[in-house]
Amino acid sequence: EYLLVRFECEDRAVVIDGKSQGRTDQVLEVERGTHKISIEGPPFDFDPPQHTVVLKKTTPLSPTEVTFEKK
Repeated sequence: EYLLVRFECEDRAVVIDGKSQGRTDQVLEVERGTHKISIEGPPFDFDPPQHTVVLKKTTPLSPTEVTFEKK
């Protein structure tokens, strides 16, 4: 499955289920299923603190997208 994490201000590490697994604004390959997604801090200057997503039937050209916004 495929995931795209966006953060409007800068490049950050993406944290999937508690482990750093790639960078923002890159399509990441992730196992199918439910995952908790966040980005690394400090600073913890983003909202929401975490997304929970279900990845199913995604493609590299049509990934699930989540966005974090700067506080």
